[in-house]
Amino acid sequence: MANVTETATWESGIYRIETTDPILGGETGTANIQAKQLANRTLWLKARADQVDAAASGYGSLQARLSALQGQVEAVGTDMLNADHAAVLEALMQANAALRAIDALRYGPWQQQGEITIRNRGVASGCAVSKSTAAARNLNIADGSVFANGRTYPVNKVTNAASVPPNTGSGAVTASAYLYPHSAGDYRLAVTAIGQSVPADAIEIYRLTIPAGSTDATDPNLTNVTLTDVRRIEADWPVLMSAPPEVYVLLPRAFRSAGYRLHFDPVSWVGPAERPEVQAISRAANGFTARLISPHDSVTVRWIATKLDD
Repeated sequence: MANVTETATWESGIYRIETTDPILGGETGTANIQAKQLANRTLWLKARADQVDAAASGYGSLQARLSALQGQVEAVGTDMLNADHAAVLEALMQANAALRAIDALRYGPWQQQGEITIRNRGVASGCAVSKSTAAARNLNIADGSVFANGRTYPVNKVTNAASVPPNTGSGAVTASAYLYPHSAGDYRLAVTAIGQSVPADAIEIYRLTIPAGSTDATDPNLTNVTLTDVRRIEADWPVLMSAPPEVYVLLPRAFRSAGYRLHFDPVSWVGPAERPEVQAISRAANGFTARLISPHDSVTVRWIATKLDD
């Protein structure tokens, strides 16, 4: 004997056995149709009942579970919501205060200061350099004058005044021709070694580019050496300077904007006894450019930048 096969399905109707139906058994027999349909409905209802039991788990009944949920919802009333809102608002205010403090550390302090030194040297006249044809790898200097230390100095014409170093390497190199103060009271020409800077008290007037393999044997007259004129010529010095010396200062900490006040206080200088004159010619939130507009040299300036509303 076997059982009918059951399926958890809600049957839309129960078959009525007609008087003309032959009574047949088996899985699909007419005599088993009704029993099978009722068994399917019973299995479907059993599945639903199991879901309700699972939902009521721990509460005894589904109604008890619903009552408990309703109580929890009512517990979160208006007061509780207001308290939560106030707590969130307070947290946001604290966060904003913290951000403002961090911002102040980033942009402050509202007053900053430092020192800069501005050098004011150049050529007042002449001092042109040319390649020598009388000696191997030498430069000539023409008459002229330079200004430094707040006064002028003579430069005398000299043939074969300074020699240019050879370049035995495989690539081009650079050197500088400069005028330096001599104990005789004038300025004289010299050339740096390859790749070196001019001395601190000197005035660079030409930049030399020496190609690879340029030596006494291959290029005695410096034909392939390029002289680039970098003289700062101030024909009207000390009355007027066409290109006054400038120094760019990067602020230790940037302000929020360029609307800060600058104060310059010269603390030492070389030249006239009168105090040097320094002015700001441009400023940005993170720095400014200071210009010396008097003939002094080696001017050390203490600067103060202030922005009280930063």
